[in-house]
Amino acid sequence: MVHDTVCSVLYVGAWQRFFLQASYIETVCVLSLTVFITAEIIMTSYY
Repeated sequence: MVHDTVCSVLYVGAWQRFFLQASYIETVCVLSLTVFITAEIIMTSYY
């Protein structure tokens, strides 16, 4: 539960930075984070 909360906070923070000052590296980081969270949600729902 705590892990999900931390991930959510980091995720929102990443998106805020992305919209405020978008750069190639941050775009890659946000996309990677999105994929990671999506995979984690899928794994959690299946197992």
